[in-house]
Amino acid sequence: MEHRLRRCPNCLGEKFFAEPPSGMVFFSVREDGSPQRTKPPFELIAGLVLQEIFCTGCGWHGRADELLPPGEPAHG
Repeated sequence: MEHRLRRCPNCLGEKFFAEPPSGMVFFSVREDGSPQRTKPPFELIAGLVLQEIFCTGCGWHGRADELLPPGEPAHG
């Protein structure tokens, strides 16, 4: 099952990274706010806190709850 992904409010990118103490993690954010891996099998990433995330496309950073839902236009 393919999940719809939340997007960067600046560039509409769907890939992000965070830097928890365990090391840099790349992920996408599902419509329900859950982080998932960016490569197959696209599993959920348990325990990843999304307080400060960075867009891989444009460098935007913020919280996961600031991401746009699928289908909403960029704020730019």
